[in-house]
Amino acid sequence: GIPFIPNKNETPSNVIGSDDYQIGFNWHVGKKWPEKRIPKKFWSELERELSLTFTISWQKGFDNIDEYIRWIDSCDILVTLDSLGLHLGKALGKKVLALFGPTNSSQIELCNGSKHFYSQNLKNNNSELDILIKQVVKEALIMQQDS
Repeated sequence: GIPFIPNKNETPSNVIGSDDYQIGFNWHVGKKWPEKRIPKKFWSELERELSLTFTISWQKGFDNIDEYIRWIDSCDILVTLDSLGLHLGKALGKKVLALFGPTNSSQIELCNGSKHFYSQNLKNNNSELDILIKQVVKEALIMQQDS
C-alpha cells in the first residue's frame, strides 16, 4: 500500500487500514465523459449480489485526491468505470474489474488477474444489466479464491 502518516488533524477513521474493504465501487464519472455512466440500478443490484460474500465500499474522495487514493488502496478488488480510478487501481496493484462503454478497452492493459467488461447498451436494457452483474460477481468470486 501507500505509506501514510496521519497528521494531528486526522482521525483514526481516515487512516489506511482502519477501513479495509474487499470490493470498492468506483462508480462516479466526471463531467468530461457522462457517456461512461452506468445506471445506479446496476450498482445497487451488484451490491445486493456481492454483499452476500464481500464487504463493499462506495467511492470516496470526490473532492480530495489523497482521500480518493487512500480509498482505492483500502479495497482488495476495484469495480470501476474507465476512469482515473482504473489507472490508480492498476498503479496500486489492485485487482480491477473494469467496465467499458464508449471507450476502447483494448488500449488498457490490465494485470493481476484483472478483467475488462464491455457494456454499450445498459441505459434501458435490463437483460444486459443482469448479464453484466452475473459476469462481475463470477469474476469477483474467482479473484477472491485466487487471493
